[in-house]
Parts: sequence; C-alpha cells; structure tokens
Amino acid sequence: MSKDKLITIRIEESKRDAFREWAKNNQVDGATFLYKIIEKCISNELSTDIVNPNTASQKSTLMDIQTNIHKLSEKFKQTTIEQDSKMTTLQSQIDDLKSQLNIQNTQNNKLESTQKLSKRVANNNQEDNLLSDRQLAEILKVSPTTVNRWRTGQRKPSNKHQDLFDHYEVIENKWRKI
Repeated sequence: MSKDKLITIRIEESKRDAFREWAKNNQVDGATFLYKIIEKCISNELSTDIVNPNTASQKSTLMDIQTNIHKLSEKFKQTTIEQDSKMTTLQSQIDDLKSQLNIQNTQNNKLESTQKLSKRVANNNQEDNLLSDRQLAEILKVSPTTVNRWRTGQRKPSNKHQDLFDHYEVIENKWRKI
C-alpha cells in the first residue's frame, strides 16, 4: 500500500522543534515514528491514555469500584449465610415454643374439663344430698306438712325434734344436712 496521503497537524513551534530534536537524539525519523504511532492506534495496541489522562484515572476508579463491588458481594453472601443460620435457629426456637404452648393449652383444657366435671359431680352430690319436705319428714318421723311449716316459719319444732332439726338447713325449698 502506498503512502500517498498527507496529514497536517497544527502544533506550537517550540514543540515541533523539541520533537525534531528528540527524534534526532534517538536516531528516529519523526515522520516514520508518527506513522508507527498511527498504526498502533489503528490496531488497538496503543492506549488513549496518552491523549486522555482522565481515561487512565477512570479505568483505575472503575477497577476500584469493581473490586469493592466484589468484596461487598462476598460480604453480603457471608452475611446472608450467617443470617440464614440465625433465622433457622430462631425458627427452631419458635417451633419449640409453639410446641410447649400447645402442650400447655392441652393441659389447661384437660384441667378445665376436669374442673367442670368436678363442679358437675359436686352439684349432683349436693342435689343428691338435698331432701324434700317429705324425705325429711320420713327421717324425723313427722308429717310432711309439719316439716313444711317449720321450713316456712309457721311453726317451730318441739324440743324433741329441735335437736334433729338443728342438723339441717334450708336451700331453695330443700333440706341439706349440716
């Protein structure tokens, strides 16, 4: 391929003179040197950092950011693993507490059932121990009418029956032995 196109650039005279001096001291043809630089740029072998110093800084900053992202990602993974472990432990403790609560509720329900049954038995026993006027009359060997009059306060028992009568109390028109 022939080199038949000309590139003209504008540069300060002092820089042009300094470049010519540099090329002469390094025994390099200035035009050939610039031609090789253009070839390196085209083949992506030359970084643009020499004309854009911010690019190097940006690349460095980008690398730092990527490194920090990687570190944070690893830390996040580790923290997540630790938190998952803690959550598993907490869930296990919650499950244990729920189990204990269920046991306690079951025991409380059994206790309540037992208490209700005990009250029913006690009420039944109390009702079984209550006597009608007729039943007390049979025990005391008097008429039911006499017992009814004692209960309503129309009459008082005789001395003979008072000792026996003192061993009973009235509950809702029934008699209970004291």
